[in-house]
Amino acid sequence: FLGSLSRLVGIGFPGVRSTESLLAAALVGVLGLRTALDVWFARFNARCVRAVVSYDRRTLVRLLGEYVGMAVPMAAVNQAIKWVMSSLTIALRVRLGRYAHARYVEGVTNITWSQRNRQGATTSERPDWLVTVQLHRFADMLPRLVADVVKPAVDWVVFSRLLSRVIGRTGSLAMVAYVVVANVVIRMTSPPAGMHAARLAALEDAYRGVCGGISSTIQRAVAGTPLAAEGQAEGQAFVPRVQSDFRRRARAALDGSLDAVAGGVVGTNMRRFWGGIGESVLAKYGATLTAYCLLARPVCSPGRRLASEIMHDPAAVMMSYSRNSAYLINLAQATTRLLLMVGDLPKFAWST
Repeated sequence: FLGSLSRLVGIGFPGVRSTESLLAAALVGVLGLRTALDVWFARFNARCVRAVVSYDRRTLVRLLGEYVGMAVPMAAVNQAIKWVMSSLTIALRVRLGRYAHARYVEGVTNITWSQRNRQGATTSERPDWLVTVQLHRFADMLPRLVADVVKPAVDWVVFSRLLSRVIGRTGSLAMVAYVVVANVVIRMTSPPAGMHAARLAALEDAYRGVCGGISSTIQRAVAGTPLAAEGQAEGQAFVPRVQSDFRRRARAALDGSLDAVAGGVVGTNMRRFWGGIGESVLAKYGATLTAYCLLARPVCSPGRRLASEIMHDPAAVMMSYSRNSAYLINLAQATTRLLLMVGDLPKFAWST
């Protein structure tokens, strides 16, 4: 994987001043700007809360005007991320596609490939598939991988540093550790992705197989009758009298297959129900409880500097709580995105 990735990156980014390298640098810059806007919005929301709690109408109106002025830049940054990623995707596809075209037409690739694989290659191994579909997948997934790594990493560094000034480094690490442990527990206790769907699909296939087997048995019986052999019309074909034992066994097989499908659906729903409860408790409510404990430390600890500064100002307490809660949410989301990115690496490795 690493060898294939390094070769593809070397082809797609031939130099520091190439279009692809400049677009990648622009993507990193825009993602960093998005993190800066997230920090600004957290502080802005905290100032709005303080203005509301302290009944400061003038400050609130000024803040709302500031938000109106920032609406266009925030929307522009969000669209710039999509535009740069799309531009990098098409630039990589053109660069890799032209390189593949030059290599593809150097010889009779299809003939030599067919001679090497006399029994026929699968769809994913054909040269035309590799040149068109696989290159497009790689060019589409690489910018997404860069965004999924850079944005959470920058968020993690920035928000953990901001939180360390209020709740200390141990508080930030405690939140990160809880998110990591919760995700690991959920991954270990949850079944592999698609296992329930595969089990239900197998049961459905078995049910259709039973129906098809009974139908084919009856058709073979009809084809073997004397009237059918004489070439009479299909609607006038003589259907032999099916024995009651065959009818009973056919109905029992159909009912059993249908009951198996229904039982599989019910079992899947129950497993998803209990699994969803555990996942919600760990990922949502447990994280919220951890955040409450961490955010209450600066205020509820009399010996801390922040508590002595704002303990007599309810508006300042609300402002600190709102700002730090937004920091914690962004830190938890960044950690979760990094963990999800690690889980999605096999899909990217397959595209190389």
